[in-house]
Amino acid sequence: MVNIELLLSLTSLSINSLHCGSLLFVSAVSARTLNGFVEKKDDDLIKKFFPIWWPAGRDLMLPLGLVSVVCYGVTYYYTEDVSNLISGLSVFSVLLFTKFLMSENIDDLRNNKKPESTFDIAKSFTFRHHFRLLLSFFGVGYTIYSLVQE
Repeated sequence: MVNIELLLSLTSLSINSLHCGSLLFVSAVSARTLNGFVEKKDDDLIKKFFPIWWPAGRDLMLPLGLVSVVCYGVTYYYTEDVSNLISGLSVFSVLLFTKFLMSENIDDLRNNKKPESTFDIAKSFTFRHHFRLLLSFFGVGYTIYSLVQE
């Protein structure tokens, strides 16, 4: 017999883990690449790289984040376990953080709106990005903790 509650919890955890792993890749590779362009004072590479890179990343991360939130919501509905609600909210907070605390940097880097401050904007973007990783990682960690406590 399949334990639907466990299956839902593991599905939510899996999707959240993919989301978190993708953010980890950005922190470990893409953010370091952007910071490398800043260190070399190569604003041309930033201006060429970011407008191509951001839409590709967004097209992965937004659906992955939304699916993760929905999975946690469905899991919470069936289990009434608040840990699923908390983990889902942590993933949702990544989406909100991106929209409200990073969108200006993203827009500036994509459209070269402030060419005189490209380096500062790129550094701000990479610094803020790491908070998104922590928020997503909290969801993964809290879900694992909750599953182990059962």
